[in-house]
Amino acid sequence: QNDWWNKNYGGEKATRFNIYPNPTKGDNIFIANDSKQLQKVIVLNALGQKVMQQSFNTNTPLQHLNMSGLNTGVYFIKLYVKDDLVPENRVLVVE
Repeated sequence: QNDWWNKNYGGEKATRFNIYPNPTKGDNIFIANDSKQLQKVIVLNALGQKVMQQSFNTNTPLQHLNMSGLNTGVYFIKLYVKDDLVPENRVLVVE
């Protein structure tokens, strides 16, 4: 774990994000987190191009994204808490 992240965001508990279902059939995915501080999600395709971005204003432990506009493939998800990128790599498969 990143020392800076642990110091500023409460360590490992604050970095627990679950993304499901994965793989998805192209419908909604859900992002659950313990910290309730998820601010933004960016989805990148396999070439690293941004294909989706969504911001959240609510302070809830569960957010959803509509993935119906994405083609079948592998995507990378970047999660942001308080304008900082969560130092974890997330992969999503759209079938």
